[in-house]
Amino acid sequence: MKTALKALLTGATVLAAGCGDDPVPLTGRVIWTVSCIADGGGANCPATRQRVEPTPGPRVLMECAVGPGSAGTSVTFRVAALDEGQDGFDLSTQAMFVTGTVNGAGQEMQSGRMVVRGLGWSFTSQLGPTQPCHVTVDTLNGKNITGRVRCEGAVDDQAPPRRRVVAGDVPSTRTGDSGEFTFSACSDPI
Repeated sequence: MKTALKALLTGATVLAAGCGDDPVPLTGRVIWTVSCIADGGGANCPATRQRVEPTPGPRVLMECAVGPGSAGTSVTFRVAALDEGQDGFDLSTQAMFVTGTVNGAGQEMQSGRMVVRGLGWSFTSQLGPTQPCHVTVDTLNGKNITGRVRCEGAVDDQAPPRRRVVAGDVPSTRTGDSGEFTFSACSDPI
């Protein structure tokens, strides 16, 4: 009787394990600062720190997708910290959206785009070596990625427009040159 019960319980354990594991939840964070380039028109603005990660407090919108693309690995991520009453990426005053293709770990995206939103402004920039904004994917391990973002002179939608800089925030980032991102358990591209 004990042997039959043990066999039955062992079979149930194997059957339960074979039903599939719970999906691993997406985790991530993006840290950057935004400032303006002083130009002849005197348009300038102080640097503001941005940090979006799931923490108690503001609600966080976070999406990430990694997978094969037509010309390399497709990478898309979107993060936004939402204040009370805000609902969606377009209403956030602290948000970043990146989409593009990378040839592998340690490479800069050769094409794609980046959108950054702040308090009362936003900008959209193309990505690539000759563009104002650059995204480098440092590690690419299945659905887990890390990397850096930086912009120099992306023009925002204010009147008059300002030229924005996206950089790092030491000691939260390794250097002051680039903001940083890390995501685990990204989904497949749609």
